[in-house]
Amino acid sequence: MPYDVQAKDVSILGQHIKNLKIKMVLLNNNTQPIDILQGDLISGDITISATDDIRRSATFTFALKNKSYIASETGKIWFDKYIDLYLGILNTKTQQIQYYPIGLYVFNDNTYTYNSTTNQIEVKCKDFMYKVESTPLYGTDTYKILAGTIIRDAIIGAVTQLVGCKKYLVGNVGSEFGTNINNVSGQNYNSVPYDLSFSTSDSVYSIISKLRDLYSGWETFYDEDMFICQQIPTGTNESIILDWETVEKKQLLISESRTNSFDKVKNITQVFGKQITADRYTATCMNTGSQYNATFTDVTALESGKIYAVKLNVANLVNPTLKINSLTVYPIVDTSGVTIPVGKVNGYSAFKFYNNQFMYLGQYRVCALTVHVSVMPDSTKQQYYKDKFNTDNIAYVVNPDSPYTIEKIGERIDVKSGSDYDQIYSQDLASQRGKFENWKTTRMEDSITLELQLVPWLSVNKLISYKSKITNEVNTYIVKNISIKLLDGVMTVDLIRYYPLHPDIS
Repeated sequence: MPYDVQAKDVSILGQHIKNLKIKMVLLNNNTQPIDILQGDLISGDITISATDDIRRSATFTFALKNKSYIASETGKIWFDKYIDLYLGILNTKTQQIQYYPIGLYVFNDNTYTYNSTTNQIEVKCKDFMYKVESTPLYGTDTYKILAGTIIRDAIIGAVTQLVGCKKYLVGNVGSEFGTNINNVSGQNYNSVPYDLSFSTSDSVYSIISKLRDLYSGWETFYDEDMFICQQIPTGTNESIILDWETVEKKQLLISESRTNSFDKVKNITQVFGKQITADRYTATCMNTGSQYNATFTDVTALESGKIYAVKLNVANLVNPTLKINSLTVYPIVDTSGVTIPVGKVNGYSAFKFYNNQFMYLGQYRVCALTVHVSVMPDSTKQQYYKDKFNTDNIAYVVNPDSPYTIEKIGERIDVKSGSDYDQIYSQDLASQRGKFENWKTTRMEDSITLELQLVPWLSVNKLISYKSKITNEVNTYIVKNISIKLLDGVMTVDLIRYYPLHPDIS
């Protein structure tokens, strides 16, 4: 869990005399301490990445004192043993060593080298997510998760039953949509919307990632021996754990470099989701005010759950309804049951009849557009985007403070399709995903890399403030990657500029 930074932890930063200690506690498969790995550490590297599921990895090289370090069933390095790593710093005022947890690791690879001058071993380790990624499905041809299963329960079941995880902290994936029923699937948003099947060619990670990615903005990783599934931190409501005054006062900065990747900056995001397959089609439709009157061949009754595709003759007016043949008129709503706004529906559109309503699913293919603008476009400009991208499902993110809006740098288009995007089955989910992807490509490309004196308790997805030596500006940043040279007392930290999450994508 996050380290609770105290005044004593800040006081040791920037000490002119660095006396570093490495403590490698050997654990059994019940994570109980059984030994301390002792040897002359020759080198050691730790990497922590907020964007990788295997968040922490480590490589150690040390001179051997005895052959018990050679990998074997009776040795210290084996399949059923783990390393709990601590980094210690001598407090020159108290003459006491302050130890900091750097992670809990499984052995991944090791190389033993001997010659007349050296007798050393290199050990590579990864955090516990490696167990999830490397555990295959076995004992059955298929592993099924049925529609309606709570997503959180399915994730917990996979990590506890298939991997043997005993500690977990799993959020309620989909709860960000509240208690509304998703009328496309007929399920609550925090439920699996359709049956999922996995085979022996998949790993446990395939299950976890599929469930996690049903909605955008969620991450999975291990913190020590605890599996965590949570919404990706955006910095909102987070406190700054390292401020720029401390960086300057303690003389922590060694170097600064800035990177602005123009190629990655995109301010228009188009998301293509699932191809819609309708049960019935018609190109015959006229309107009487807000009511569409569609003519279908051989439709004498409406069937719940069936999808009816209609080539609409005009864009919808206020409170639209649909009448098929001489049957009852029903309202047109979105997949959350909310009345469709004016001008939202047009062209060849698909509707699912459910609960005495026609749920608008989109056109032939689920599609959404997100446009990052300085001001809300007028009706002429909005029509331009509808025509250019052939969709009415458009969200405008208005951010006059952003340097990346279309008014300032022109149109930079990012198209998302295939793979996981093909599983997006409704217009509102496509729009939500588009807003999230757009936020990432317009808000997170202003990055800097700092080389710092060691700050052992710093971690990823945390906020720091920093006064640039290049621009002389003070800004808030999110830590995304950390690389530590254990013996040098130096760390490299990759930061991205913090922007508050725009209300439109929450």
